Amino acid sequence: MPRTSTPWLARILTAASCAALPLVAGCGDGESTSGETTTTTSATTTETPACATDKRAQVYTVGLSSSSEDGAITITFVDADPAPPAKGNNTWTVTITDAAGKPVNGAAIETTAYMPDHGHTSPIKPTATSLDANGTYEVTPVNVFMPGIWEVTLAVTPAGGEASSVKFTFCIAG
Repeated sequence: MPRTSTPWLARILTAASCAALPLVAGCGDGESTSGETTTTTSATTTETPACATDKRAQVYTVGLSSSSEDGAITITFVDADPAPPAKGNNTWTVTITDAAGKPVNGAAIETTAYMPDHGHTSPIKPTATSLDANGTYEVTPVNVFMPGIWEVTLAVTPAGGEASSVKFTFCIAG
């Protein structure tokens, strides 16, 4: 096979060679183009996301919360389906409180899922629906469609107020 200096083209050519001739030496080296490392044993395959030790990633737990930079709002996880957030469509249930700890009701919420290492967003825009008078909202679908670090920002505009943003960063496994 001719050598090329274009890494993506080399990956395509290697993948095509491996698909056509599975016994070719060098195929199945455990590296995929998605950033995932696959370890194969005789009985199982385990995937460890490349971002598993990334310091940017937050560990999901019920009660995980974060505040906007100006301290105007705090968003706290009540639930996530699946939990922790995973590849595909996710549904988050969160509470939103103001600086005094009071529920924020009737807010407009714009959610953006962004992959900083790849420079793209999710093509699906989640919607937020108020569930009660305690500042509880359901945000769905939070679509994180590939493995890696995802920053999900919720821009909250309280009724008659100014927008504040809160960002959560998760490592999504493949």
